[in-house]
Amino acid sequence: LSTSIYKKMTTVQEALQTEDYPAAITQLNAILARGDKLKAYDKAKSYEMLANIYAAQNQYAKSANYSLEAIALKVLDLESEKNIHHRLIYLYFFLEDYDRAITYINIWFKQEAQPQVKAYFAAAQIFAANQQMQQALSYAQKGMKKAKATQESTVKESWYKLLVAIQLNLKNFAQAQPYLEEALSQWPGNLEYYQQLSAVHFELKQEKDAWAILSLAYQNSLLDKAVDINRLAQQYRYHNYPDKGARILQQGLNQKALSSPEKYWEAAANAWLQAREWQHAEKALNIAANMSSAGKLWLQLCQTATQGEKWQAAINYCHKAIKKGSLEKEEGTARYLIAMAKYYQNKLTEAASAFEHCTSWEKT
Repeated sequence: LSTSIYKKMTTVQEALQTEDYPAAITQLNAILARGDKLKAYDKAKSYEMLANIYAAQNQYAKSANYSLEAIALKVLDLESEKNIHHRLIYLYFFLEDYDRAITYINIWFKQEAQPQVKAYFAAAQIFAANQQMQQALSYAQKGMKKAKATQESTVKESWYKLLVAIQLNLKNFAQAQPYLEEALSQWPGNLEYYQQLSAVHFELKQEKDAWAILSLAYQNSLLDKAVDINRLAQQYRYHNYPDKGARILQQGLNQKALSSPEKYWEAAANAWLQAREWQHAEKALNIAANMSSAGKLWLQLCQTATQGEKWQAAINYCHKAIKKGSLEKEEGTARYLIAMAKYYQNKLTEAASAFEHCTSWEKT
């Protein structure tokens, strides 16, 4: 710097130490007002200082413009130029001008002999934001490799999240799996990793593993959304553990984690029916039926009671089903079950009359 400009820059630095940005900007503009009398290097350093100030105030467009003015003069040393290129990467990222950010990524990585791990992941994030996933993956993998080679404990959770997100976007499920397992081992309280790893196993046709991972999340008290609780319960039913599925649903209902209680009490009842636990099924169906505005669930209760040979209960349930209505073609089934129950109660006259009612229903 020229001697006179160096003195003025010292005053600018003093203003910056107290974060008096307006005073610093005023002094730098006064320097630049000298115009052609100003040496190119003095001008470039003034632009660079203005770029720093505006970046500190989150005025990214102004900071980028002054950064470009500084390097356009082609008088700065390589280190200063490299620092400006590095700053331009982030400025254009914040401005969502990803193409320009990528331009300076390519320039900076050629200039920097030893990029830090975070620089690789910053580049990966920008390429991903620009939907250039293969390039994003390349930078993220290089960053992770370097992070593990230096000191694995310094690996940040956000780096795992970014690398996994890129792999999943590219449908590289097998490649995403080990990173998800590592993340899960380090941050076992993060439900997202269980969900992603379960989904990865499912995509790889490893259904039992997918189920096991989701079950582990449930055991760790991490599942609190209705969709996840219901999915796990249905997986238990699918793998022929319907009683466990029913208990999961009922626990969710008791803890009010499941909205639409009628729907889920019915689902719990169906799980109990699959398990041939008639008594539990009847209790769950009774709760659901009392919540319902239609007779369908009362009819299902009637059928359950019939299977348990509880004839009077079957009759009562079927009458409630008919009274509640909305059975449509199923009303004939309700009347048929009443007739059957009367028959097994040895009330033959009533049974005969009930069977007469069934003849008008095609299904019976």
